[in-house]
Amino acid sequence: MVDSPFPKESFFTPAEYERRLARVRAAMAERGLDALVTFGPANLYYLTGFSAVITPDFECCVVPVTGQPRLVLAGFVRGRFLASSWLDEATLYGPHDDPVEALATLLDSLGLRGRTVGIDEASHGLPVATYRRIQAATEGTRLADGSGIVETARLVKSAEEITCMRRAAEVTRRGVTAALAAAQDGAYDQDLAGAAYAAAQAAGGDVMAREPIIAAGYRSGLAHSPVGHVQLKRGDSVFIEMAGNVRRYNVPVMRTAVVGADPSPEQAELLAAARETAETVAAAARPGVPASEVARAGMGPVKRVESRVAFHYNFGYSIGLGFPPHWLEDFFLKLDNQTPLEAGMTFHLPLTFRVLGQYGSGTSASILVTEQGGEILLAGWQV
Repeated sequence: MVDSPFPKESFFTPAEYERRLARVRAAMAERGLDALVTFGPANLYYLTGFSAVITPDFECCVVPVTGQPRLVLAGFVRGRFLASSWLDEATLYGPHDDPVEALATLLDSLGLRGRTVGIDEASHGLPVATYRRIQAATEGTRLADGSGIVETARLVKSAEEITCMRRAAEVTRRGVTAALAAAQDGAYDQDLAGAAYAAAQAAGGDVMAREPIIAAGYRSGLAHSPVGHVQLKRGDSVFIEMAGNVRRYNVPVMRTAVVGADPSPEQAELLAAARETAETVAAAARPGVPASEVARAGMGPVKRVESRVAFHYNFGYSIGLGFPPHWLEDFFLKLDNQTPLEAGMTFHLPLTFRVLGQYGSGTSASILVTEQGGEILLAGWQV
């Protein structure tokens, strides 16, 4: 680990990084890759610990089959590299340099000209225009699609990662509790969001991957409604969703409540169906069980109410590392996903039902896949 003139922000052990690299390199070998170039703040953080405020600057990580990975970064963030990454060195380009040329030069220095290099083609951190420039700058090198290698490695969490997620669950719980306490007649939805964020920060949470989502009244019946500067009134349905964040690991939860009153019979029925669905999915989430079977188990309670509500039929999505603008990973508990689950996977089960333009009613749970089924890290009905 390179010496730093200031304290090192190292959150994971060397053995943890060795485990991550081993998983990535095993997948690289299966695809016949001599190196992998990956993009995106979550992948860079996962492999190297590098963490900085997200900017439009070109950033990537080159993973050779042996030796340390190498980051390609703007020289302006050298301090953040020294503070956060376990690597001994990085390739830093200047304000007047071409970062793609810096990457090409690095690949040449690693003896990769003419070899097979995987490029993380599906990454949001790699625009099409930049990929075409990489193709031109590395002429003579065989570029292959390396998409999903790091993301797949990230799906199974280690003991160190799970520790972060358990702490994040408590941060989420405190944030949602504060939002519920602020959900009073006459308050505004942004008051709830502010209370949630302040409580999460006070509980030791880090900067969130996405701001708390608060939707009140008819807006709770419209999926993905942001804060709208709406004043709450007695009887309004209020939808709350947030994910506490610890060391960039997120645990989301959804909760609905009614301002100053009990839920109506129909709202209560939908809440009960949502909880039953979440508990059914959690019980089915065992190692070796295909994601499709887990989703199919959740269809039972949903069928009782689906004719009356809007529902997305996404019974869960993988969670863990998350940087803005969201906390999702790319594995879904859907009827068309035949991939078996593994112990150590973590999911958010977003079981919310919406009566379009009237109200939302539902809840969610975040779970850890174990041999006994999905262990609930946090559920809306526990807040």
